[in-house]
Amino acid sequence: MSDPTWDLQRTKLNLSHEEYVRKRAQDAADIVRRAQSGTIGLLLAACKINSILHELSELQKRAKREDFLFLTGVASECDELPLDSERQYWAPQSLKEKDRKAQAYEQAIREELLTAFARIANDLKELL
Repeated sequence: MSDPTWDLQRTKLNLSHEEYVRKRAQDAADIVRRAQSGTIGLLLAACKINSILHELSELQKRAKREDFLFLTGVASECDELPLDSERQYWAPQSLKEKDRKAQAYEQAIREELLTAFARIANDLKELL
């Protein structure tokens, strides 16, 4: 059963469900490429891809279970980290502290995360 929020978003884009699934698979693939090239932070990429996989069961089922669970864990660890536009609301000193924490965490899981991204992009490519 699909989520009414995502149905509304899909409807606003004037896409069929199948077209929307392909669009979100493409969005995930684009985020993977951006993460691999360094134009988006790895932790932010993990959170965004995790959100996409949770949004549509068709995409979640294509990703390997261990990659899906790994990204879910990473996203959970990042809950308290300002990684995106919310940074504008944080005090500079608090940002420094959170940035140090994010950098240390990203460094610790970097290789595993990049490997998971590559596998997820491969798992989703037949939808594109």
